[in-house]
Amino acid sequence: VVGIPVTTSPVFLFYHKPVFARDNLTVPVTWEQVLALAERYNGTECFVDGTILTWVLGSYAQTHGASQGLFIDAETMSNLANTSALTAALDVMRRLRRVGPRSGNCAVFEDETYLEGRCLLSITTPTTFKAAYSPEKPARFAAMRGRMGMAPFPGSTRVLDRASGNLTDCDAARCPMARVYINDTSGVRRPVNQPTPSANVVVLINSQSTVKYQFYAYSHQLAALDAKAVKAWLQDASWKGRANKNNPRFYADTPSTRRRGRSTFALGVKHTAATKAKMSAAQKGKKGKKRTAATKAKMSAAQKGKKHTAATKAKMSAARKGKKHTAASKAKMSAAQKGKKRTAATKAKMSAAQNRRRLRESRA
Repeated sequence: VVGIPVTTSPVFLFYHKPVFARDNLTVPVTWEQVLALAERYNGTECFVDGTILTWVLGSYAQTHGASQGLFIDAETMSNLANTSALTAALDVMRRLRRVGPRSGNCAVFEDETYLEGRCLLSITTPTTFKAAYSPEKPARFAAMRGRMGMAPFPGSTRVLDRASGNLTDCDAARCPMARVYINDTSGVRRPVNQPTPSANVVVLINSQSTVKYQFYAYSHQLAALDAKAVKAWLQDASWKGRANKNNPRFYADTPSTRRRGRSTFALGVKHTAATKAKMSAAQKGKKGKKRTAATKAKMSAAQKGKKHTAATKAKMSAARKGKKHTAASKAKMSAAQKGKKRTAATKAKMSAAQNRRRLRESRA
């Protein structure tokens, strides 16, 4: 199985800035504070996506980064799901479900209800922020433009003691990565464990399948994320005419023995006039390259039977000036010149050249 990362994004706490300013609210730092606000503003919190359970669990179970493991301890391989950390995370989810919306679209990255201005809080990614300003998104998403507040993902002052499987209070040694301190319910100032989760999309492909179907699987997953972007990628004329290992588009329907050739056979692509013009322009400027003997032979064979125009002959003549002819070349030229009638002007030039040569020989 091959895993291909498609996208990743950190997760934050989004809040409604105008409401927080109006009611003089403090941005929550722990899940206890989030729950207090959620239960106070019943029905205006957007926590409908069940995937946040994993993120909430990290607040209780991970104090030294993702390398610790989440459901299984990375060192002991013990089951962390059978601990009080998951119990606490499930309790957070249960209470949020009671006061939040009962419906939502889990097939999109952005929180639609929050973007419509109907939520006080939301756990989501910066994709939601961008969706408020994107011209391709629904106009109703503009309701939160300039009104979104972002804060670090909520955490907890109580974390999992992996040896006992129970929650215990945070301290500098147990929660070394904490950057915020608050007073807990007993009034003791403690660090808050706030690992930042990430929302990831990874395409898993069977590497034993043919390249054709691997390509189809990957492009299908991309289409599910952004159909317009994939369509533009597939229709990009700049890829046409190039088949190589970095161009999976032209591997489809292509036998492996033919992948080294030009890509016009792949996917049945026919080059348009515009594409041909681009290809022709791309070939220009490749000056100074040395041609191999095989290339020269192909070019020579291609030139046979072609009639040179007057302009072409002039260019070829100019290119030959200054070159020293070998004995073989002279013999060929002499044979070619036989039978040709010379004009009076040509005879005069040749006669003058011969006279100058004789004069030099006589002086010598």
